[in-house]
Amino acid sequence: MSLAGVDGDDVNAVEVDASEPAAPPSPTAEPSLLVDLARNSTRFARAWRDLIASEAALARINLGRMLLVALFLPALTIGVIVGLDGVLVGLLHHVVADWAIAFGAVAVINLALLFVLLLLLRRWWRTLSLPRSREALTNLWRNHDDNVTAGKNPDTRGDG
Repeated sequence: MSLAGVDGDDVNAVEVDASEPAAPPSPTAEPSLLVDLARNSTRFARAWRDLIASEAALARINLGRMLLVALFLPALTIGVIVGLDGVLVGLLHHVVADWAIAFGAVAVINLALLFVLLLLLRRWWRTLSLPRSREALTNLWRNHDDNVTAGKNPDTRGDG
């Protein structure tokens, strides 16, 4: 069978010999390389765009979840504190047999815990500014002239 689709009986038919080497690429093959490069570049840009879009969608979903948890967490915390306060009031009522004293004692305990937490937050807030590191850098800057050159060239060999 020839390339022209004609049987080998026809003398004008062109047949392909498998032993012939393929022709070297002609100078006109460059545009196909540029087309392939452009196609691959487009695919690459499209893949990056899809990746960014999917990450933005995931971030949007996670932001919604974070907001939901940010609203749920304080409600849960308040519920736990109220529940613990109720248990503590019940225990104190069992000990002192007076509801007013039990409620008052729990209120004082809550205020004391709030005060302690505010003191802890204040201490933790101060460490955010890295006071030791700032002090060390300030001392290093002030005492950088240990060889007492007062800005002069400490090299005794001269300028040359």
